Amino acid sequence: MLTRLPSWMRLWLIRRGDERQLRELKKKYHPLIEAAKAAKNAKEENSVVSEYLYGRDLILHPTYGMEAEFLERKARKLGIRVPDKPSDANAVDDDHWEMSQCTWDWMLTPEGERNLRNEIRQEERANADEWRKRLTLFFAVLGSIFAFMSLRVKQKQPDPCPVNYYRNDSGACVFALPAVPATPKAVPQPRTPKSKEQTPIR
Repeated sequence: MLTRLPSWMRLWLIRRGDERQLRELKKKYHPLIEAAKAAKNAKEENSVVSEYLYGRDLILHPTYGMEAEFLERKARKLGIRVPDKPSDANAVDDDHWEMSQCTWDWMLTPEGERNLRNEIRQEERANADEWRKRLTLFFAVLGSIFAFMSLRVKQKQPDPCPVNYYRNDSGACVFALPAVPATPKAVPQPRTPKSKEQTPIR
């Protein structure tokens, strides 16, 4: 199941397990070491300490080897040159690699691991800066395109004011010519019927 997890998560879980095993190992050997010290038995004390250190290396060295592989893959992915492992497994003068005498795992020396981590951190920071510059340029170009398109759409919009109207300073539609008062129409007067002339009686 652990093989399906990302490398960093797998390492985190393995380290947690290593810490638990180291606590159990210390709990087992610490009383024996204290008893040998109290008895002033240097031979027994050295023997118990050697057993403790061997058990500790059996727990930690596989994790150190896995972590070295993880850093090596990550560095090569970023284009960082990783020092080659020595051809002689018993070489002790290499500044970057050493082989475990317990599990035969290749491990990075403390100095080699520190240098490789620094190079990885610097390369990741440089890559992040490069991506940040690209994103800034992309959003600047995208914003310019949207601003240009918005201006074009705004210019093509028809003026909602009717014909012969214009916009004043306040933005209201005002008629261009003063209103001409309408001439009142002549209202026809009702015609009064003429009264019949009375003919005089003769």
